[in-house]
Amino acid sequence: GVNVQRFLAMPVIASLPLLLAAIYFFGWYSVAMLVTALIVGLGVEALFSFARNKPPSGGSVVALLLFTLLLPPGLPLYVVAIGAALAIAAKEIFGGLGYYLFNPALVGKAVIILIFPILMTSQWAMPYTDGAGGLLQIFSSDETTITAANTPLANEISAEAIGDSAARTIQLTVNSPFQVKLRYFPNIEMNEIAMAQVSLYSPGNMLLGTVPGAIGTTSGLLILLIGLWL
Repeated sequence: GVNVQRFLAMPVIASLPLLLAAIYFFGWYSVAMLVTALIVGLGVEALFSFARNKPPSGGSVVALLLFTLLLPPGLPLYVVAIGAALAIAAKEIFGGLGYYLFNPALVGKAVIILIFPILMTSQWAMPYTDGAGGLLQIFSSDETTITAANTPLANEISAEAIGDSAARTIQLTVNSPFQVKLRYFPNIEMNEIAMAQVSLYSPGNMLLGTVPGAIGTTSGLLILLIGLWL
């Protein structure tokens, strides 16, 4: 038969490089998010186990680790705690490991997206990429960086025409360390809002993970290597 503990250990081992990458790109606050999720989630599992007078069904560490890696950097810990509790509750309500209908990690994330849509969808941090990266950083980023960064999917941003009609200067509303390629609008009028298609991130950035995103999902190359290993 299948060794359940060994089966559950595989995704944990596979996720450890993603956790290390999260620390490098977004600081040690990523660990605080994981610890919060583990404490709250395992506490919820213990309550269900006590109520049923049965040992824990298992699998919660895997679910909580994956849940944390899907979260935005710098997310308040109380939001992490709520999502972790809901993720494990979604697993235990149906009977625990092997009986739940939906992936607990995705259930937890989906529910907190509905409860905290701004925190979950519009506040992204630029990753640390120089030298030791986030290894020397306790917090993921300051508030200015978190609210200004755009994920690779947010390529279309607004631009405003400023100055006189002769200059027609375009001022972008994005703050990014990457070079921005902007199309010129020769017929734009003063004070008119235009939409500019920009390319903030190269394929290399997205492969390495030096782009904003969920703490454990920015490096496409690392995820591909882990998938091959599994």
